[in-house]
Amino acid sequence: MEDAGNSFMPMGNVRKVIAFLQKSNYPVFRAIGGEPTIHPRFGEIVELVLVEGFRIDLFSNATWKPEYNSLFNRISPNRLLFLLNIDHPDNYSQQLWTRIERNLCFLSGRRGVSFSFNIFEQKPRYKYVLDLAEKYQVRAIRMSFSLPVIGIDNACLPLERYKEMTPFIMRFVHECEERGVSVQLDNAVPPCIFDYAQAGELLLKGILDLQRNSYCKPIVDIGPDLSTWYCFCLSKLFHRHLDDFENLEQARSYYRAVVRPYQHQTFPLEECNHCAYRDLWDCQGGCLTFSIEERRGLLPSGIDRPRPAPVAAANRSLGLAPDVQIKDYDLPTKTYVLTKARSQGEMEISPTFKRLIDLIGIERSVGAAVDRFLADGEEPAAATPADRFARDVLAEGVERLVQGLEREGFLELVESA
Repeated sequence: MEDAGNSFMPMGNVRKVIAFLQKSNYPVFRAIGGEPTIHPRFGEIVELVLVEGFRIDLFSNATWKPEYNSLFNRISPNRLLFLLNIDHPDNYSQQLWTRIERNLCFLSGRRGVSFSFNIFEQKPRYKYVLDLAEKYQVRAIRMSFSLPVIGIDNACLPLERYKEMTPFIMRFVHECEERGVSVQLDNAVPPCIFDYAQAGELLLKGILDLQRNSYCKPIVDIGPDLSTWYCFCLSKLFHRHLDDFENLEQARSYYRAVVRPYQHQTFPLEECNHCAYRDLWDCQGGCLTFSIEERRGLLPSGIDRPRPAPVAAANRSLGLAPDVQIKDYDLPTKTYVLTKARSQGEMEISPTFKRLIDLIGIERSVGAAVDRFLADGEEPAAATPADRFARDVLAEGVERLVQGLEREGFLELVESA
């Protein structure tokens, strides 16, 4: 949070988030940051959220003021869970480390407390987190690779080095087991980094989950000013405002559509394009940031890149085949399905591209329809790099859709005027 004036969510916005989650029938209020406990009205927010019937998941570095321990002591472990991300003791002053240990002592033995351990070094220093877990009776650790963040040069390992870390992962798991601590591997991790024996052990122990770890789903973070984004790693891209969505599922549907080109068509490594896990488990090849950086060549300083070429050649006219019909469905979300009577073929399209299909019918030419469709979303003069990036994603989506429609026979050559 570089803008100090925007660091803390105003109470009015907190109430808007609560109302949004209630409308979404989502029972959990996740307090993240930065460090959420430094919010000047943190205690008031906790009590308000609990009164409204939510469970609170608190993501913290355990440096909260000691007086909050009396507040936490009044809250059932069923209503307040802790995920604590604590760095190596060498990274703290003695005074701050003393505060962390005092807070951990207060939580000692409490249900619903987990540690978070992030892998960002080739030789991770990890003994301290096992010692803390044993000393303060923390029985669960969430382990994850530190992930690259668009626009921030944060500490993380290149995707190519993940496989080298599997011996450490197995050693970490075994040492946790010896101390009675359970481990769960979080975030997207390519299953190919493990051999069959390693994967089998991790799967049978519930540490690895091929659905949870092969691909990610939109988290939908909400910032202090009610801006929203897919996840923290992509927080520089695809911004919308909470008011743009009726509920959480609508927001997730939007972000699923936005990242689809990078989750299912673009992969970070060449070997990903021929990997059986891609089809079998929808593996996306690790964090989506790897794919986006590979496709765009993104640099931390910006997102400006050459614009894609026009999708339709000027000398080709394509229109919808005469036997194509459009059916619409609204559960669980609005979708459209093109059907072709002669071949009984079907293709589903998102609401984003429904207008393009309508324009093809009006223009009788894909080239003209595409030009008009993209012109409707012409970027403003003051467009940000993220705005231009989103427009490029849209243009690429149009290109893939037109190619698919032509390949499956939904588009046919039409006579030139």
